[in-house]
Amino acid sequence: MPASSSLTANVGEEPLRILAIHAHPDDETLYTGGTLAAYRAAGAETAVLTCTLGEEGEVIGPTYAQLVVAAGGADQLGGYRIHELTGALQALGAGTPHFLGGAGHFRDSGMLGTPANDHPRAFLGADPEYVAELMACWIRWMRPHIVLVYDDAGTYGHPDHIRAHQCGVRAVDKAAQQGDTSVAQLSEAGLLADPQWCADYQTHHHIVLAPGELLDVGDDALSAAWDVPLVYWMMQSEQRVTVGLADIAGAIPAQWTLPAARDIFATDDAAATHNVTLDSAAYAAKIAALQAHATQVTVYQAPQGPVSFAMSNNIAQPLLQTEEFRLVRQSRHVDVADSTDIAAGLAAIKLDTDSAEWQPCDESGVSLRPPQTR
Repeated sequence: MPASSSLTANVGEEPLRILAIHAHPDDETLYTGGTLAAYRAAGAETAVLTCTLGEEGEVIGPTYAQLVVAAGGADQLGGYRIHELTGALQALGAGTPHFLGGAGHFRDSGMLGTPANDHPRAFLGADPEYVAELMACWIRWMRPHIVLVYDDAGTYGHPDHIRAHQCGVRAVDKAAQQGDTSVAQLSEAGLLADPQWCADYQTHHHIVLAPGELLDVGDDALSAAWDVPLVYWMMQSEQRVTVGLADIAGAIPAQWTLPAARDIFATDDAAATHNVTLDSAAYAAKIAALQAHATQVTVYQAPQGPVSFAMSNNIAQPLLQTEEFRLVRQSRHVDVADSTDIAAGLAAIKLDTDSAEWQPCDESGVSLRPPQTR
């Protein structure tokens, strides 16, 4: 099992930056948690952009059961899940929460065909081009070298996952062009409400803003066009899930059941191009992060046995030690031949300021691009 130290953690002379785009709190841990933890341990910078607060989730146990929307509940679950997401990201070393449009701007749409689809703030009901432009604002600021998005089926068909996939892919294209840098646009994206963006703004401009103070001009420096070198879809191999289910059979709580074939959401093994095998530290971080989402997930480790988890339906799933991805976009000069490192090849490129294109560089970070003739 490769250690985190064997993973690529720099791009030219700067740290590798990874951005994972997710629909709801807990998705970041379920699909990319171990990868984020592993690359953070190697020295990369990792971040998660969450599109909704997961207001439509069901709650496990009686403690916070009345926070839900249904059956006359308080409809306060989304706010509480910010707390859970904060704890999970801390466990993964992935910074603080970032919310598309700001916390609460978009609402969990629920499963397809439910009344939540028609809520005025439902993520599913928002104009996809509008959503993609807001995502592009975040990409231009964060300047990630890798963006992780769901596959085109949304991993398991949730409409918010599918919309996050569609808009995430479009956002990468949009981010490669200079965008609207007005205060209004940055506010719409949720950047002006984000503590980290505000801190970066003040550092860049050598100013101190009072809480809530806004400048009357946009910011080109933090909103310049950004061409993402690598984009991956999140995958889950059918073969690995099948093996994992066999491992946990007989090693789960009595009230849990194993899933029927129709309940297994996985893709053909050949679809994945890369896999990140988690070392013990990254796997432990993923377990801790999943435990932070206690209203949504129960984690169980059998004595001397495998780790499994279940949502509110008590259907057991294996907590795999491998996370899989499909490479769908790459810049020239990036060699991604190493299927165990999603950042393979990025250490040998550098953004050329003249052409705004990724170019090969030598080990010292000096560009190998031939001199331009005049």
